Amino acid sequence: MYDLEGSDDDREWIEIKNISTSTSDLSYWKLYEQETQLNISTTTSSNDYILNPGEIIIIADNPSKFLEDWPNYNKKLFDSSFSLNNTGE
Repeated sequence: MYDLEGSDDDREWIEIKNISTSTSDLSYWKLYEQETQLNISTTTSSNDYILNPGEIIIIADNPSKFLEDWPNYNKKLFDSSFSLNNTGE
């Protein structure tokens, strides 16, 4: 997510797209914020961890807030807790 004007508390998110020609199992992935591993959970089912070729998922700091900002989003949505640095990371 780009750096919004004003506070972006609870409004940060990461988009992941599978650009390969094979499926990816995200349950084996580990994401870090600086040196801290993020806990990531799906908001629906464990099958959501499978990312098909061309498929996009969102990992949101606050999924409810993400859906308020992007009400037409209807793909896989994961929950996590993070705060991205606006000057890097």
